[in-house]
Amino acid sequence: MSDYHLRQCAMHTCNLRYPACNQSSEPHLCPVCGAETQHVADSVVGGEGIFQKPSLELDVILDNIRSLYNVGSIVRTADGAGVRHAHLCGITAPLDHPKLQKTALGAVANLPWSYHTNGLVHAQELKDQGYELWSLEDTAQAENVFAADLSSRVARPLAIVVGNEIVGVDPAIVALSDRVFKIPMYGVKDSLNVAVAFVV
Repeated sequence: MSDYHLRQCAMHTCNLRYPACNQSSEPHLCPVCGAETQHVADSVVGGEGIFQKPSLELDVILDNIRSLYNVGSIVRTADGAGVRHAHLCGITAPLDHPKLQKTALGAVANLPWSYHTNGLVHAQELKDQGYELWSLEDTAQAENVFAADLSSRVARPLAIVVGNEIVGVDPAIVALSDRVFKIPMYGVKDSLNVAVAFVV
């Protein structure tokens, strides 16, 4: 059962439709015009999960992500994708940072994580443990992520590396990676926000 429902403003000139918390003790007044609102539908979000967790041994390395928003967004996506572990490196905020709770929407509690001051050292440690490393970075040798053949991947643990919003993944980690992927860009900007890129 969801903790939210949909309400609609009773003023036909406003007619705002928005989600509201079931447990709220505040009067349900329209946040735009202040008129009374009506409960018009229950939210379908929050039902029983129907998907089996993937068997792929998949981790993510966050290399010097500076924005708390990006860390929280990546963690939420990682949890939804069945990522086993988040490796937080350098200036990336630890997942117990109080400001991450809102962006990650509870995913922080579900995703095991560890913090490492030196991303390169930790990436080498993972390689030594048998991990395959894939970096998401726009280099001359990087593969187009949409055209890459992933069918021949060796069945071993995989760690996806995403990097700093300004300078990207540490070049030494890129050099250590088994594969490097880039997202083709066709507009004025030459890159996506790191949290959006991770979803791809």
